[in-house]
Amino acid sequence: MDQHRIGSSTRDCQRQRVGGSLNAFIVEFGSYGLHVVHGRFKYGASATGWELDSLLRSMWYVFENSPARREDYMNISGTGKYPLRFCSTRWLEEDIPVAIRAIEIWPSIVKYVNKITSGPKSKIPAISSFQKLIHHCRNPLTSVRLQFFISVAEILQLFLKKFQTNTPIIAYLAEELYTLLKTILERFIKQAVLEKATSQTKLANVDIMAPENVVHAKQVVIGFATNALLNKAEKDMKVSELQVMSGIKVD
Repeated sequence: MDQHRIGSSTRDCQRQRVGGSLNAFIVEFGSYGLHVVHGRFKYGASATGWELDSLLRSMWYVFENSPARREDYMNISGTGKYPLRFCSTRWLEEDIPVAIRAIEIWPSIVKYVNKITSGPKSKIPAISSFQKLIHHCRNPLTSVRLQFFISVAEILQLFLKKFQTNTPIIAYLAEELYTLLKTILERFIKQAVLEKATSQTKLANVDIMAPENVVHAKQVVIGFATNALLNKAEKDMKVSELQVMSGIKVD
């Protein structure tokens, strides 16, 4: 169904009805655009190069329609919790629970993959999804990246929930967008720069690529839960400070 066409048609009918019978007019704000938030978050997640969408999708497909692999996973990991299905379009509404489940069972996934790959080659699934799982299991920062993914997604999810309502709150949209953008920029832009951005236009024009506007890598706000996982990885000697600071992928 063409949702945009249906929305435009409904809007035209409402405009004619209100204008003809009530001698009034409708203020037009354009077509429904909250789905753009999903798209921008997807773009941002992809720009990291972490391939988390590939990871979450692979976790699901490895065990989908494979009772044998599900049984092996249960026997090896000792858990009956499996990955949830990843949705490639509604990243914020449906995929936050998927990422949360992925972090919850990630130690079990790593244990399963290590056990299978250390055994007979005949037992290793000859599917691309399993090869992608191997790649991510070799990276000690995978769970850290997933948690950071969740921390940013939850900020955007709050914005979506607030405006997915029948209540007329469009008057608050500009203020909420300003707050949303500032909340994200505060994670890596210097406070002095943000203090000068006193309007929506100034904030939107902050040059995030300028080195003088960006805080040092150690000062980037990644969230409490993400920081806890990162500290644990460093403590377990799984990653070096250089890998953390430079974002090197461990293949």
